[in-house]
This record gives sequence, structure tokens and C-alpha cells, in this order.
Amino acid sequence: MLLFNSYFIWGLLFMPSLAVAWEPGVYPAPPQRMHSSGFSVDRTQRNDVVAFWHAVYQASEGYEKRVDWTGNFSGDKGTTSAFFQDDVERRLNYFRAMCGISSDVGVNTGSKIFIDPIDLYKPPTSTLKSAAAQSAALMLVRNYNSSNGANPALNHNPSSSLTGWSTSAWNASSKGSFAFGLYGPGAVTEYMIERLTTTATLSLWNTEVGHRRWNLYPNAKDYASGDQPGEGVNNPPTNVLYVIQNPDEIVQLPSPVFVAYPAAGFFPANINSPYWSLSSSTLNFSSASVRMTDQNGNAIPIANIRRDSNYGDPAIIWEVASAAAVRSVSRDTTINVFVSGITPKLNVPSNLISNITDYNYSVVLINPNVITNDQSIFGLATIA
Repeated sequence: MLLFNSYFIWGLLFMPSLAVAWEPGVYPAPPQRMHSSGFSVDRTQRNDVVAFWHAVYQASEGYEKRVDWTGNFSGDKGTTSAFFQDDVERRLNYFRAMCGISSDVGVNTGSKIFIDPIDLYKPPTSTLKSAAAQSAALMLVRNYNSSNGANPALNHNPSSSLTGWSTSAWNASSKGSFAFGLYGPGAVTEYMIERLTTTATLSLWNTEVGHRRWNLYPNAKDYASGDQPGEGVNNPPTNVLYVIQNPDEIVQLPSPVFVAYPAAGFFPANINSPYWSLSSSTLNFSSASVRMTDQNGNAIPIANIRRDSNYGDPAIIWEVASAAAVRSVSRDTTINVFVSGITPKLNVPSNLISNITDYNYSVVLINPNVITNDQSIFGLATIA
């Protein structure tokens, strides 16, 4: 598990399309807000990444004023506002677009829960993912003991003896990511970073970036977010993000060969992570190795290399030194990544098999609040 501000994050893990979200003239006119899906960004262009950050990522900030939770801590799970749910969807699609995969996923779309034949408990098949996630989010906070920090609800198989337990809350807990002390877009960001503070308590979900990999599952279509904003130290905010897809929600779109985080190209240091990852649906990393260098070719130490196939697509994950894990930079910082020993994944159709054995790429960490190119205006001294 992952400790955030003395709380925990665990995990299992229709608006018009806006193809180029940052060009002048395409911003929604007030009082409309930035769209929540259909984005793309060119990470080879620094200005595009900067504008994408301000137009899309920042559009979901201030969500605390839009949550409008209607529930209470005595048992009413309540609902959240449509504007807030758009904030969550926009934040999730921002990260997916930054990583080069489909940014058309929906959040709280009316999708029904997934029921596995081996599930211990089976809610009515008509149960919505959003309702199940909302029930699970309330169950998380109702079982929190503020005197000692214990919370037995932080479990993917929560006991039926828990306060607020229901078959739907169990279902979302077994098929979702947990955030305790965070909610909404803030929780989505921390699912991606996988660690907020250097004193956080970690689990395999963090060191194997399980939350992130479910968020970046290329073929996913429908997610659901259950949230309550909290009230004082005894009732911290919580989020349950329902990540498992029904079979008919798997979108068969051409997937990129690799999904990296941080992604190649210009990348805001604000959302950097101490755990870097590279995943693929068609390749195998079980024998792969990784090394990193700075822009001068000096080796950057890495540790705890993991290779995992349990969450989303198979991936290689490694912990980077503090020089590469920075969340703030004063100047653009290039980090080079070299992954070797990649092999084809077993049971992949022959037309999808790739002969790639090595993958090299560079990440340029930037401050998205700084423009580096010349902003001088050129032209005649007088208006024609």
C-alpha cells in the first residue's frame, strides 16, 4: 500500500472530440469547459506539451469545488456532480494521451459491473460500476480508525462484517484501485506517480505500478470513479477507481508497440515518478534489462528491476535514482533509456509478432510553466 499524508492508496488494479486541444480558437467558449476526451499531443514539440498541460491537465484542477457529494458518513453513499466526473475523465484521458494511447475512455458512463464466475459474491448484474465504486469508497472511510490508522476495508476481499459492506462494494473493491486521503483527479494523478512522499509505505501495487498499468491499459473503454471528499481527520477523502473491463468493453484498436511512463519526448516533471515502466501487449520482458544515462552519457543508477505480467499488459519496472525521479526542474533535463533482451510474447498471433529486441528512447523532463523559445514579435514597426 502507499501512504499519502498519513493515508493510504491501494489498487488492484459525451463531449465533442478535441483532436488538438491547445491550438488557438479551439478552446470551448465560457461557460463551457474543456472537453474530457478525444485528445492527442505531439510530445516532440515542447510548446504542444506545455499547452496541453495548461489546457487539459489544469482544467481538472479545482475539482474540490465541483464535487457536490450528496452522501453522508452514516450510510448514504451519495453521488457526485457531472462536472466533477468530467474532471476525473479528463485527468485520466490526459495521461493516456500523454502516453500515446486512446484518450477516449469514459468514466461513469452507465457501464455494468464485471462479475467473474469465481467471485465469492455476485451483486445483481444490473449494478452500475459507478454505484459499486461509490459504495466501496464510502465503505473505506466508514471503517477507518483515526486513533491508530487501521482500516480493514483496505482489502480486495473485504470481510462481510465490515461497516457498510455490500456485494456491490465488495465487487468494486475486488476490481478497482483504492485511494485513501485522496479523491477525484488527485487520486488519478497519484495512481500514475505511484508515490507521493519519500516516507510513504509501499506495496507491490506501487513498486510494480499496478494502478498505472490499469489506467494505461490501451484497449480499455469504461472506467468508473467512486468518490467522497472527506470531512476532518476522522473522515478522510477516498476514491475507488473501477478498472476491470467487461469483455464487450475491450476495444480492439491498434495499440502502440510500447507504452512508457514517463513517455518519450517532452514530459512535465510535475508528474514524474520514482518508478519508471515500459509495457507491451505483444512483447515479453522476463529476460529484459534496462540502463539509463543523463544527457552527457553518464550512467544513472537504477534499482529494484521488476518484470511483471499481472496488471494490464506485461511490463518491466525499475526504480530510478533521485536525479531521474525529480518532480521539479529548473531547466530541461534529458534522460536516456536503453532496454534490451526483449522477446516476443507467447501465444501472440503471427501477424502481431515483432522482432524487436531492444528499445531506446529519451525523456526530456520540463517545467511546463516555462517557455524556452524566443517570444519576440517580428514585423513592421507600424501597422499597415
